[in-house]
This record gives sequence, structure tokens and C-alpha cells, in this order.
Amino acid sequence: MRKAIFSVGYYAGFFSEINNMILALMYCKFNNIEFIINSKNSAMFGPNGWEEYFLPFTKETKIQIPKKINFRMHNNKFRLKDLLRIYLYKLKTKANYMTFEIWDKFYYEYWGKENDIKHQTARSEIIQNIWKYNLKTKNNIEQNIAKLNLPQNYAAIHIRSGDKIIETNALYNPDDLMETLMNNSQHKNIFVFCDNYENYEYLKNKYKNFNFYTLCNTNERGYDNEKFQSLDFTIRYKKIINLLANIEICKSSDFFVGTSHTNTDIFLSWIMDAKKFILLPWHVNEYHSNKSQYFNVNKI
Repeated sequence: MRKAIFSVGYYAGFFSEINNMILALMYCKFNNIEFIINSKNSAMFGPNGWEEYFLPFTKETKIQIPKKINFRMHNNKFRLKDLLRIYLYKLKTKANYMTFEIWDKFYYEYWGKENDIKHQTARSEIIQNIWKYNLKTKNNIEQNIAKLNLPQNYAAIHIRSGDKIIETNALYNPDDLMETLMNNSQHKNIFVFCDNYENYEYLKNKYKNFNFYTLCNTNERGYDNEKFQSLDFTIRYKKIINLLANIEICKSSDFFVGTSHTNTDIFLSWIMDAKKFILLPWHVNEYHSNKSQYFNVNKI
């Protein structure tokens, strides 16, 4: 069987890494390729790799991919010595493919086909197989959630700030998310998943008839992946646990409003019942020009 060694946790934000790995796993599943991960000492997973947070679902390569050839996408500027390093690494590990050699094959084929039944089935099976917290992670997540004293029934919204603006010309504001939520849900208890505490304060001050909850820290002013990767791993670990706690809270909500801007919300759309969430479109202007199509869709 052919073998692919896939690097995860080194390049982008947490759910950009996870979602693309899920699609890479789909590609390998459909093409009968053994999937092995390279995750140790990455920014996201630290010294223990994938098993820092999760139970193992596949083999971890015994020989880490050297940093100088650890590419996510194909690099057209490979030097001769880079090509030699790649050749020697594949020779040592008996790998047929590295991350950059399968990236385009799954990225352009699978993204945007979320409603394809074959893809949905494979994706669901893969997530069920890989998304299993280890005991330490599970306990830490539960401790974070317990602090909130959330009511049994609540709705949730995700407001993304920070470096996400680099990828798009405009971000959704808190009113956009609340407007959509209020037109699809009667809930007054709202969990706010955000990376800027000022958004949470804004909601509390403007929408007096609602009860808001958040795990966002008072000093947070927007996520920046480059800054995150420079932090000590003990701090990164706590932030990842907090992120995973946010995911679990949103997943368990009665209704969730997110956007197509973030891989986090895309992941939630992959694991939630279709009647329990709305993802607003990539282009904010598209939403503003025709809001009504997002109202009274799945009223709860």
C-alpha cells in the first residue's frame, strides 16, 4: 500500500489544520493510501504531537519531517538540496507522498463540496474516528465549561476578529450575528464564542434583555496566529483547551450562528445537525444585500 506522511499543526490556525487534515484523510481513504501524521513539536500540538490532546487514530512517523522541507503546499522554488532532502526522507521512511504532494489533490477537489453525500459520509466517519479527547483534555475542557454555569438551553454565536481580516475585505460585526440569531431563535441565553472581549462587552451593553456568557478572557483583543506560535507552549496549551471548550459549548447549543469565514465554524457545520446552525456567506455584502434569506430558516 502506498503511504502518505501528512504534517499537521505547523502552519495555520488550529481548525485550518484540522479541517484540511480531514480532507487529506478523505483523499487517502478514497485512493487506498496509508495515512501517517507528523505532528510532534508543532506549534499546535507541542512535544507530544496529536496525543497531547487526542487519542491516537493512526501512526505518528518515527522520523519527523525536517523543517526545511516541511511544506504545506507545493513550493515551486525548491532548490536542488531541498529535492535531495525530500528524496532521502522518503527513502528512509518508505513514504510515497508528503503533505505538499497531496495538498492540491484534496484541496481543490473536496473544498466546496460539503453537500456531496459521498463526502459527507466519509467526513463523518473520519471525524468520529479522530475526534476523541484523551482524559486530561476531557477533564480540562469540562473544568473550563463548568466555570460558566451555562443554562441547559441556550443559543451560540461566533464573532471572529484579529488576523482573519487579512483573508477578507470585511468581517461580520456582533449585530450581524445577533440579528440572524434573533430571527431564527427565541433564546435569551446566548453563549458568545469570540476572540475579542470588547465584542462581548458590546453585546452585554446593547442587548439588555439577553443573558450572555463567554470564555473569552478580558485581555483578548483578537487572535493572531503568528503571535500565538511565538508563545510558550504552556500558554498555547491553555489557549487550545479554551478553544476546544468553546467548540463543545457551541456544538451542544440549541442553535448556532457562525460564518463561512472561519474553519472553526465550518468544522462545527460538519458535526452539527443541519437544522441547528446557520453559516453566513463569505462576502459580508452578500449578507447585507439579502438578509431575509437567512431569517426564519430554522426557527427554534
